[in-house]
Amino acid sequence: MIDLLKNIEIQVSDTLYLKDPKSSKLGKSIISASISLFEEYGVEAFTFKKLSEKVNTTESSIYRYFENKYKLLMYLISWYINFLEHKLAFSIANIENPEDKLKFALKIIIRNEDVNLPEMNLISLQKILIFESNKALLFKQLGVSSSAFQAYNSLCKRIAEIIILINSDYKYPESLSSLIFEGIYHQKLLEYRNNELCNTKNFNEIEEFFYNLTIKTIS
Repeated sequence: MIDLLKNIEIQVSDTLYLKDPKSSKLGKSIISASISLFEEYGVEAFTFKKLSEKVNTTESSIYRYFENKYKLLMYLISWYINFLEHKLAFSIANIENPEDKLKFALKIIIRNEDVNLPEMNLISLQKILIFESNKALLFKQLGVSSSAFQAYNSLCKRIAEIIILINSDYKYPESLSSLIFEGIYHQKLLEYRNNELCNTKNFNEIEEFFYNLTIKTIS
């Protein structure tokens, strides 16, 4: 599966960058280094100065690619969500049973990847999504209708399509799919924080919880 995905170009909205970072060696280095820095510092303490030092370039060079750190963060999050959608599409293509499709969708969203793609540390990207995504989404300059949300909307709509396959009469498939996506990462955030409100302690339990929640909701 990963070998197949390596040959697919994951697209990110061009509203998030000034120059495509995939178009140059420096751009790819910026992406790779920013992943580790966002994971280490979080968006609040992340700066282009730290990034420029890690990449051994100037801050002005980074500004040629990204307007600010929030759009860089959103670029990483959008890339990862698009990656999940591509993986989901390949994984369920030959599955007939819609409930089995739902199980695979939850598994893909929840579980960490044990391999990486060039410049992309998938485990780190998932952690960034868990801890930092809401901060990027709330950044005012992205705009409510910004195409920065394309990746998020597309993945949630794909989950909604599975929900409709299970129960075509259910009236709120998109609302439920976005709730599932947000809820999964909220639970994983609570898990990382060892929060007493988190009853799910591993991947299997999170998958079971959201599968049962979805089936009972749409029944």
